[in-house]
Amino acid sequence: MNAGRHNRIIYALMLFLFLVIPGAAHSEELTFEDALKITGATHESITAAQMEQKQREQEKLAAQGLYLPTIRIHGRYTRIDDPVSIDLNDMRTVISALHPAVPSSMIPSFEMTLQDDAYREGSIDATWPLFTGGRITAANRAAEATVREAKEKVRGKEYATISDLTRYYFGLRLARQVVDVRLEVLKGMERHLFQARKMEEHGIISRAERLHAEVAFSEADREFKKAVRELDLAQTALNNILSSATPVDPVSPLFIFGTIEPLAIFRSRAAENNPALKQLDATIDRAHQGYEKEKGAYFPEVYLFGTRALFENDLTALQPEWAVGIGVNFTLFDGMARRRHVTAAQYREKEISLLGKRARKDVDTLVEQNYHELMKAREQYEALETSCSSAEEYLRVRTRAFNEGFASSLDVVDAEMALSRVRIERLRAMYDFDVALARLLEVSGGSEKFDQYRMRSAKGKTDCEEKS
Repeated sequence: MNAGRHNRIIYALMLFLFLVIPGAAHSEELTFEDALKITGATHESITAAQMEQKQREQEKLAAQGLYLPTIRIHGRYTRIDDPVSIDLNDMRTVISALHPAVPSSMIPSFEMTLQDDAYREGSIDATWPLFTGGRITAANRAAEATVREAKEKVRGKEYATISDLTRYYFGLRLARQVVDVRLEVLKGMERHLFQARKMEEHGIISRAERLHAEVAFSEADREFKKAVRELDLAQTALNNILSSATPVDPVSPLFIFGTIEPLAIFRSRAAENNPALKQLDATIDRAHQGYEKEKGAYFPEVYLFGTRALFENDLTALQPEWAVGIGVNFTLFDGMARRRHVTAAQYREKEISLLGKRARKDVDTLVEQNYHELMKAREQYEALETSCSSAEEYLRVRTRAFNEGFASSLDVVDAEMALSRVRIERLRAMYDFDVALARLLEVSGGSEKFDQYRMRSAKGKTDCEEKS
C-alpha cells in the first residue's frame, strides 16, 4: 500500500464520519445543566403530571365549598286545563233561604279561584349544612391528601426524567468517545497493515504475518462501524427526550469522584423523601378519610334552609312568600349498606397500608442495589487506572519491536486491542457510575442534587482519558 492509498483511506473514513454520524457537522453544543432545564420545561410526562396536580388543587377548593351554603334559583311557567277553584255556592243558597229579608244580590258568590290556568313559579332556595357526621371534614382532608399525592407524582416524574436524561446524555457522550477510540484503533491497524505489506515485500515478515494484519484491520473496521451505528441510536434517544429535531453535542464530560456518603445515609433519605413512598403515604391518608366518611353515614344530617318566592302575584292562598327553618335527615334502615361500606373502607385502608410496608422494603432494596452499582463502577474505574498507562507503553514497545523485526503482527494487534479495551472499559465505568448515581438519588429522593454531585468530579485526567 503506497502513501497515496493510505491518504485516500483516511479521507474516506473522515467522509464516512461526516455523512453517517448524525450531527457530526451541524450539531448544537449543550451542557448537562441546560439539558436539565429543557427536559424540565418540555417533557410531556412532567407537564401531564403538573396538569393533574392543578386538577387536584381545584377539586380541593371545590371540597372547601361544602362548608358553605348552597343557594339555588328555579323558575317555571305552567298552563293547566282549567283554573283550580272552590265552589261553595250551595252554602250561599242555604244562607239566602235562612235570611229571606236579605236580597240575594247582597250575598257574594261563594266560589274562589285558587290557581289560574296559567301561572308562574319561582323561588330562591338556600341550604346550609350544620352537621354531617364528619363527612364534609373527611372529604376536605381526602382532597388535601389527593393534592399531596399529585405533588409527589410530579416530583417522581421529574426525578425519573433526570435519570433518563443522565442515561441518554452521557450515553451519547460515551458513544462519541467510543467512536473516537475505535477510529484511533482503525488508524493504528491501517498503519500496521501498511508497514506489514512493506515488510513482506522486503522479505522481513511472512505472508501469514501480513494476512494477520489484514484480519486485524478488518476487525477494527467492523468495530468502528458498529460504534458509529450505536452513536446514531444514542443521538436519536437524546433528541427524543429533549424533544429536539436538531442534533446536540453533549459537552459536559463523563465524571467520577471518590467520596460518597455511607449507604445508611441514603437509606435514611429514601425513607423520608422517596416520592413513591410519600405518594403512598398520601394515598393511605386518603383511604382513612374514606373510612371516616363512610362512618359519618351513621349520624344524622342537620341543616338550615330558607326560601323566597319570586312571583308573589301567582302564589296560592296556601303558599308563603318566604320560609326559613332547620331540617334533619337520618336513615333508619338501608339494607345494611352503611355497614358494608364501612367494612369495605376498612379493608381498603388495610390494603394500602400493607402496600406501603412492601414498598418501603422494595425501596430500601433499590437503594442498596444502586449504591453497590455505584461503588462497583468506581472500583472498576480505579482498578483500570494503572492498566491504561501500562497498555500504552506495551503498545509502544510492541510496535517498535515489530518495525525492527523482533515482534510478530499478533503482538502488535494484541497490544493495540488491549489498549482500546482498557480505554473503553474506563469510559464505560464512568458512564455506569453516572447512571448509578442518578438512580441512587432518584430512589433516595434527591435527584435535584445530581448536578451538585456532578461538580464534585476530579479535575485531572489520565493520558487514556485525554486521548479518548
